[in-house]
Amino acid sequence: MARMAKGLALVLLANSVLLGACSYQLRPDSLAPEQSEPSSLESKPHVAERTRREFQQAVTAVKQQHWPSAIERFEKLASEYPKLSGPALNLALIYQQQAQPNMAEPWFQRAITANPANQLAYNQYAIFLRHQGRFDAAKQQYLLALAVSENDANTHRNLAVLYDLYLGEPALALQHFQRSRELQSSDVPELAIWLADVEHQLTAQHQN
Repeated sequence: MARMAKGLALVLLANSVLLGACSYQLRPDSLAPEQSEPSSLESKPHVAERTRREFQQAVTAVKQQHWPSAIERFEKLASEYPKLSGPALNLALIYQQQAQPNMAEPWFQRAITANPANQLAYNQYAIFLRHQGRFDAAKQQYLLALAVSENDANTHRNLAVLYDLYLGEPALALQHFQRSRELQSSDVPELAIWLADVEHQLTAQHQN
């Protein structure tokens, strides 16, 4: 029963993946929600107005699900601005959404290389790796995200989900669920479901 309730909590917690300038959505990830703000062109004063317009055109193409156009536009931006991680991350997420993991992964890596401080890129790469069944590699990406900012509630929550459901380490899951709850600006009732279930697992282990 607790697992069923936790599954419902996952759906409730899920938010659509935020891309680029945080103005459009791809398919929601129902297991490891990610709410961090990605890098955006608006935060880069040296980016030309023409480039901002091209970025918005790429965003519009995604909204309209014109994938070839979106890919072409983001590839052009990634080529012109290799030090911006947003276009590369968007390309990675588009290819992931299109079920082309071999195309997605190099763009995740390129986004992180372009901006090693982009916590969202680590999180989304970790989600991608988890979908591929590469759980230890996903854990490493979450740990790198926490090295960027230890006080990110969503990274702690995502890592806790990984420890709990995929790595079978409830003690570590509990630590990160607790830290995620501490860092929330307001109460997240669904986290109580996770915490209660993990605590139940640990109690059962000790009794056995």
